[in-house]
Amino acid sequence: GDAAKLRSFALLEALWRAQVAVGQALMLDSLRDQVQKGTDSGSKYIAIIGQREALDQTAIVRSVVTQAQMTLPLDKLAQYVSRGHRS
Repeated sequence: GDAAKLRSFALLEALWRAQVAVGQALMLDSLRDQVQKGTDSGSKYIAIIGQREALDQTAIVRSVVTQAQMTLPLDKLAQYVSRGHRS
């Protein structure tokens, strides 16, 4: 939804400020298509922000390689990725 997209823009900005290379697929409406684009891009991780995550101010971080995922607060994601989890 719109709230999730707005949170995503804030997350993108935080990652850019932390000098983390990022891509986005916000213009695609289907979560499946967005995840597929992230997988096809060669990224190691995909951050997913849906309506629930937008309300909770969290993101689901999924490993493209292992499919393992965890939920992180948005304000911790840039720090997590910049500490050696770069894509």
